[in-house]
Amino acid sequence: MGHRSRLQSVELLDEERLPDESSVDRVPEPRRRAVGRWWPAFVAVVAVALLAGTQELLDTRQRAAEARFATIPGVVRPVGPDVRIAWQPPVALAGLVREGIAADGAFVGLSVAGNGSQAVVAVDQRTGDVLWSTTLFGPDASRALSLDRRTADQCARATEHRLACLVSNGYQHFDRASSPEIVPATSTRVVVLDTRDGRIVADRPVTDVTSMAVFPGLAVLGARDRGVTAQDLLTGEERWRYLPPSAGVDLSQAALTSSVKVFAAGDLVGVTNPGWSVALLDASGAVVRPPVPAVAGYRYDKVAGVLALLSTTESGQVRSSIVRAGLDTVDLPGTYLEVSADDASLPDLVLTADGMLRGWDARTGQPWWTSQETATGPAVVLRGRVYVPTMTGIVSLDGRTGSLSWRSAVTPGHVPGALATDGSAILVADQPVAGSDRSELVAYDLDDGHPLWRAPLPADIRSSTSVGRVLLGLSTDGVAVLG
Repeated sequence: MGHRSRLQSVELLDEERLPDESSVDRVPEPRRRAVGRWWPAFVAVVAVALLAGTQELLDTRQRAAEARFATIPGVVRPVGPDVRIAWQPPVALAGLVREGIAADGAFVGLSVAGNGSQAVVAVDQRTGDVLWSTTLFGPDASRALSLDRRTADQCARATEHRLACLVSNGYQHFDRASSPEIVPATSTRVVVLDTRDGRIVADRPVTDVTSMAVFPGLAVLGARDRGVTAQDLLTGEERWRYLPPSAGVDLSQAALTSSVKVFAAGDLVGVTNPGWSVALLDASGAVVRPPVPAVAGYRYDKVAGVLALLSTTESGQVRSSIVRAGLDTVDLPGTYLEVSADDASLPDLVLTADGMLRGWDARTGQPWWTSQETATGPAVVLRGRVYVPTMTGIVSLDGRTGSLSWRSAVTPGHVPGALATDGSAILVADQPVAGSDRSELVAYDLDDGHPLWRAPLPADIRSSTSVGRVLLGLSTDGVAVLG
């Protein structure tokens, strides 16, 4: 078929004669053009939604991580490079913050006021506000003159919301003009308080008691000449009595003048008796480990729940007997090394330190590893690793093999302070040995040890430590809560 063409006439219109746009049939624009116009906005909305979802996921994970770390003994609340002094207690409350008990969001403990009165005080951990104060002994003009505001009395958790305190009006007098002088007590009491409001639940006198260990419903008291007595915490009714042997091989003046003292080690009652090793009793008064004549001591690691009985060989070497509930006692060379935080990722590991650092199986006493590192303070156990301070920096070791994971360095002329962790980093003060240099708080990455951030500490803060979940700054004049 051939191609045919046909000519058509075309009329050209002037601009004025163009038909009105509304009178012309229009073909709808393809839908894709509308999509093209809205696409950037759509992408932006999706991106924002994705970012919001991602951030929400990260926030959820962060909250979950913080909640998990909050249950790990020794892990402090998160801090960052903007770390500062959140609040600083007065002199009368400094000891309470440094050595007090964390209960119901507060530091709770004994405090001696400027007028010589003695009270149990609760201080809010986040703000420093005094939540309540319960006076146990009124003003004492003689004690008010002493420069020593410390108290030899002690408090311990009895239940979740109760605190038991052994208190007396005896103290050590100290001033610039004379040597320290012991002022004997004329009144000694066991006082039980509610930690939520300071209300006294029980208050009863005791005689010649110098130490106390608290267990559920039970106060175990060590008296100067009458041995150990276990009493009902609230009523004082006697439950059992233990009479330790007389002075052993140590016939020094200290052995003749010191008294029997008791301490709590988990479910066990420890009894120290000058000239003897530590005796161990259970909560019913049954002797679990009798004492032997020895010059010995102990360390109880509350974070790890480990009791180490220390002894010295004839050649002067220290040995540690590790006592844990349900396990045989394990005797190890070296001094038991405590931990300041432990996530239980190495449940069978115990550490000893002398000229070197050693890891042991707590169940069998078999050696796991030996490291030439010399620890200068308690370790942190986290995610299967052991972190320890040394004179030259922090070292991270594989908890199973002892192999070096990483090593940090300190500023020349500085040494690392005590280790702490918020679960995401190792926190430590890079502190000068002497001079006017300012200390810095450094956060080290757990995996490779690179510094995540460094923050100068306030001029009067030389080092740091942790109590419960709180990071503290230490100065020559006292203590400060960092946040």
